[in-house]
Amino acid sequence: MKLLHLIISLQLLLVSACWAEEERGQSKLVVASANFEPYFVYNQSTTKGLFNDLLLAALSNLDYQNVIIKPFNNDGIKRTLLLGKADIAINWGGPVPEGFYTANYRLKFVNRVIVNKTVQSASIKQLGDLKNLRIVSFINASKVFGPQFEEQMIRDNSYIEYAEQAVTNRLFVAGKFDVKVGDWLMFLWSQRLSAHDLQQVDFYPLDILTYSGSKIVCATQEICQLLDREFDKMMLNGEIVAITEHWFNKIGMPIYPHQFFVPVMMTPEP
Repeated sequence: MKLLHLIISLQLLLVSACWAEEERGQSKLVVASANFEPYFVYNQSTTKGLFNDLLLAALSNLDYQNVIIKPFNNDGIKRTLLLGKADIAINWGGPVPEGFYTANYRLKFVNRVIVNKTVQSASIKQLGDLKNLRIVSFINASKVFGPQFEEQMIRDNSYIEYAEQAVTNRLFVAGKFDVKVGDWLMFLWSQRLSAHDLQQVDFYPLDILTYSGSKIVCATQEICQLLDREFDKMMLNGEIVAITEHWFNKIGMPIYPHQFFVPVMMTPEP
């Protein structure tokens, strides 16, 4: 009798799983994503950028067949999710509001303090050494890089943030600023230089930032749990690495040694 009950229970679980997969296949899923190249690309058929590609692969593996990705700036990503117009938001910086859920994986950009060759980079060992330098970064960077960075930048009257990262690159290269805080690989790509062309680059990346990565935020706990389990599988079977290598090939840059997608321990948000 117990064996019969066990068989029936297993059959019910199997039917329930099939129903869940069928429902996911028919459901529309909206993703509020970022809008800066080359990490997020919307004018190519072969890649939508590294982090969009990773998320789409995971959702496809989970049988989500109707996924819509909408590009926004940082404020737009948050606003879209909070208004209930998206199911997932990626590239979320800062605290997550009550009622939303965070995946165990984060997007890890190559964020560095990038200095011009005219700056004495050897003397810069910590954020306090940036005092009196003209610094530019992307909007909300002061929230992304922790309280020490925010406090230092508040004290520095020559610090400014722009919504468009392409603008920060142009101003920095034009000599309007001494320091740019942002992604090193994206900066090289904006100058049409590869990671192997460093001898041609008149700028230096300094790894002195505290940075845990940007969050993936879900409207429901179920979606985040499904993504976490799928990302675990993709990490183990090499799919994460394969997608990353494919992306480098499509943007025409040699592979840069960096872990772009990282699992983190769940900790309470400040």
